[in-house]
Amino acid sequence: MADFIEKSKQVLENEELIYYRGESQEYGRSKLIPSLIRRGLPEYQVINEYVKQYPEKFDALKNNTARLSLMQHMTLPTRLLDITRNKLVALFFATLSNDEEDGYVYVFKPNKEVKYGTYSDTVEILSTLAFMDEDAKNEINALIQDFIDEVIKSGITEAEYVLWYRKLVESITITTNVNCCCCCCCGKKCCEEKTVECRLTKKYMKINQNYQVLRLYHMIKQDVGDFQHVIDFGRMLEPEIFESSITSERLKNQQGSFIIIPDVYRSKPQKNVLTANIDKIHCKLAKLQVKDQTSGELIRFKVPAGVKQAIHAELDKDLNINKGTMFTDMESMAQYISEKFS
Repeated sequence: MADFIEKSKQVLENEELIYYRGESQEYGRSKLIPSLIRRGLPEYQVINEYVKQYPEKFDALKNNTARLSLMQHMTLPTRLLDITRNKLVALFFATLSNDEEDGYVYVFKPNKEVKYGTYSDTVEILSTLAFMDEDAKNEINALIQDFIDEVIKSGITEAEYVLWYRKLVESITITTNVNCCCCCCCGKKCCEEKTVECRLTKKYMKINQNYQVLRLYHMIKQDVGDFQHVIDFGRMLEPEIFESSITSERLKNQQGSFIIIPDVYRSKPQKNVLTANIDKIHCKLAKLQVKDQTSGELIRFKVPAGVKQAIHAELDKDLNINKGTMFTDMESMAQYISEKFS
């Protein structure tokens, strides 16, 4: 354990806001993939069936981010991936099972200067998408991908895109006429798409008036109320780190947070299609993973199989990190005590 702590300090000494995830073996393509996606489960049906069992509990929560977080907390398969701010908690999960296999600890940092909270517009939009039916999600995601393709095709730089979107947000009101297209780039009506910014604005406004996108806004407003009809479509297919408002002893002990995965499959796909989607998610998650400053490789710490049991015992003895304290329910505590005295 001391070796792991020292190595992580050396590699991550210049990083401030860091998150970790421990996995007890090398899962290959399945590593870092939420079970909902890995198993190809139909998201809408899974969520809808669970909500029907506990309507009052979910109605009492403030938004869909909180609802999705609670589902993940209760081990329902969702588009969320569990992470932690505590490297030793991640080490615990890397040593929790599969004693004959090497475990791994993965390292992440937000792609924004400030991590998202549970009331982030971006995270709330992605969470609300999880509650929409499969056809609606398919249509919205296709529109978003089309917009992103247009942004890439335009050759606009990151700085130019940020400036364009900021002007767009400032120009949009609830009563904006999509057919008017008063371009935020030139301040004039219908500039006949003479500039990149005008072409992006016209495409954006068309997507923003799509029936399914308007449904998405309506669902968000049921919780949030006055929610402006503005979505940064250019960033809606990227995973994001956030911390939930759901409070529980288990989340507190695990110092738990989540990564929300966008653009998940909405129905059980064929195996080759599922593989392609998982590869795409890995590419996107790589943007959140910390890289070695020398080699440029993604950082992960290997926990050799031969030391897993010793580390597990040390975490329990010295830091009280064990099944009982990490999972907190009575059944887990009973299992921990039984194993301890076996």
